[in-house]
Amino acid sequence: MDYSLIKSFLEKPVLKIFRMENPALPISFLYKEFKVKGKIVIHELNLEDNLRFYLQGLELELKTDLNSKDPGKILNDWSDKGFLRRTSPFGKTEREYELTPMMEKVFSFLEEIHKKEFVGTESRLLKILEILKEISFRSSDDPKIRIAELEKQKNKIEEEIEEIKNGNLKKFTGTQLKERYFDLYETARRLLSDFREVEYNFREIDSMIREEMIRSDSNRGKFLNQILEKENFLYESDQGKSFQGFLEFLISEEKKEELDSLIEHLLSLPEIKEIDSLERGIDKEHFFRNLKYYMVMESTKVGKTNSKIAEGLKKFIVEKTYMENRRLSEIITEIKKLSVDTKFLSTSKEPILEIDNKPYIHLIMERPIFLPPEEVILDDSPVNEGEDNHYTSEDLSLLYKRIYIDKEELKQIINTVLKNQSQISLSEIFEKHPSEKGLLDVLGYFSLTGEDITFTIEEESPEELFLYNKETGRKFTVKVPRLVFHNE
Repeated sequence: MDYSLIKSFLEKPVLKIFRMENPALPISFLYKEFKVKGKIVIHELNLEDNLRFYLQGLELELKTDLNSKDPGKILNDWSDKGFLRRTSPFGKTEREYELTPMMEKVFSFLEEIHKKEFVGTESRLLKILEILKEISFRSSDDPKIRIAELEKQKNKIEEEIEEIKNGNLKKFTGTQLKERYFDLYETARRLLSDFREVEYNFREIDSMIREEMIRSDSNRGKFLNQILEKENFLYESDQGKSFQGFLEFLISEEKKEELDSLIEHLLSLPEIKEIDSLERGIDKEHFFRNLKYYMVMESTKVGKTNSKIAEGLKKFIVEKTYMENRRLSEIITEIKKLSVDTKFLSTSKEPILEIDNKPYIHLIMERPIFLPPEEVILDDSPVNEGEDNHYTSEDLSLLYKRIYIDKEELKQIINTVLKNQSQISLSEIFEKHPSEKGLLDVLGYFSLTGEDITFTIEEESPEELFLYNKETGRKFTVKVPRLVFHNE
């Protein structure tokens, strides 16, 4: 480490939090709210209330006046300094906060220098040896070397099987289990922190695209080629390939079920139960039980960031097309005016110019990027007064009978079943949670398609739903377009 390298390191943004007047306040509060409570995103009002109570508690504990500003102004200040990222999700009025990659690095740095009660060396040494063996084995082009290594592993497995048959069953000691448990926790925690860096890289591409859109005066083809090259570079990088491999793991239901099973077995071991699960306020058992949920949420955020890139490109193409079509219409109008003004100048009946029409090409795989919304035409014809059919008051009371559909309950049902699978259809939901209100339940689920829920409607493949109305006691079936909810 030479002078210039250290000087450059000290000027990095991640260290500016330690130069502020009271760095302990943002670090301790944000660590408690996001890490200890296991939150990825927190609503603005909730975070402001929690900060207000936290400041009041500190003043009572320290018996001093912190002269703190309004919690909302403090959060805005931290966001401007790069400690937090403030977002306004589409369709929501309340803003949200999440940690930045810089703040994740601050937490990792402090956790790294924090004195550990247990430092494992055996498991790390074995991990080093395993990685070295894997590199040596997988990088070899010689079939003999790879076959020899596989034969060695085969013989070792057969020897272990014989030892077990002879009653010599070797198990990890309590120390070995604890060592690997702590190592596993650190690896999983760093994995979730790394998602911030991946998401940050995609957001950088999104910001770059929007800046290029404003400055771009080139044609659409050239511009899109430049953008896609940069996005492909990110996907083809080591980080991008690793992230794609991770997404493939999350898509596999078999892998996710295996992960749940292994975590349950780990937490059921007596040696693990003896460990104090609380470290710096973080409940490790709660962390492992929600690990799959955390990974799905983090990867979903990365996917939404990538979707914003596609949305921005779509808008750019539509705006460019509109401008080009308007200019083309102006040119055609000018040509028509010139043709009218000059129609008496030529006495020849022969055509001056012939222009071939464009060929009609219909490709099987052709698919439009964007379809303009259809114009809705409202019927304003007068309504005639109806005749009195002598309806009773009991009949008319049905008009005022209110039937309530609890959308939050339906959302909770969807989120519950999607914790263990990537998608589910409406018929499968009714198999697990039978209908009680008949068609109202169907209308309730279809009304959720306007909410912040990922879904697809497959009109070409309708499905039959078996319904039951608890109030009338009727059972019946209806055929509707197939509605599928996704967890991304």
